[in-house]
Amino acid sequence: TNPGSGGVSIGVFIENVQSAPAATPTVTLAGVACVVSQATFSPGNNQLFLTARTPELAMGLAGRVGIVVSGVVAGKDLAFGWAYTAPPAMFLEADSFTIDGDAR
Repeated sequence: TNPGSGGVSIGVFIENVQSAPAATPTVTLAGVACVVSQATFSPGNNQLFLTARTPELAMGLAGRVGIVVSGVVAGKDLAFGWAYTAPPAMFLEADSFTIDGDAR
């Protein structure tokens, strides 16, 4: 989800779904659309599983962001929080840096 990552694949598992959605539900992360690649409804146990690819997010959004799933229940959105963790700060040990074998 960090810039340059191409996004990540996430799974969203929803229980107590009474019937298969009429169309593929939509997923947004921090207000930005995700690409939903799979929506599987299991009528025997009333479960819906979605696979979605998140967008790349600005690192300034790190922290708790919202995920909203729409289209599972007509007229209602499912919303919950997700922890967006930015990558650690880059660290370069100057003594180990070489170019063409020469210490720089």
